[in-house]
Amino acid sequence: MSLHRPLKHRFAANAEALPLVRILVRHWLADGDIGPEAAQDVLFAASELCTHALQACPGGWCQLEGWEDDRGVLLEVSGHGSPAARGERIIHLAPGSPALELLQRLCENVEVDVDVGDGVLARCSCRRIPARSDVPAS
Repeated sequence: MSLHRPLKHRFAANAEALPLVRILVRHWLADGDIGPEAAQDVLFAASELCTHALQACPGGWCQLEGWEDDRGVLLEVSGHGSPAARGERIIHLAPGSPALELLQRLCENVEVDVDVGDGVLARCSCRRIPARSDVPAS
């Protein structure tokens, strides 16, 4: 498995941005040498992490970063929303939620952090470690 370049994309924190982010991630994965099962898992994880950040940071911005190290693909989504969003309940990746449980099955080290200070800051990350079946035949 090999991704030839890192991914970094900043976008407005609104639902209309999500389909474009998915397309960007698909192209990023297609440019690399990654198996179809791993690619589907990474795309799903990116979508879930971005959905959480959009929900946590309404009216602000989000940034998706993706890269590969010697252990797998890493994704990190961060965002910042308006102070008016303070106190809103963030449930998408709350403990026990179906989305979080599925991410934890697909990825190692799923971390979700929401800080409500001057605004809302959300940071989520995960690592997808490839299985032997994910590695394309040479």
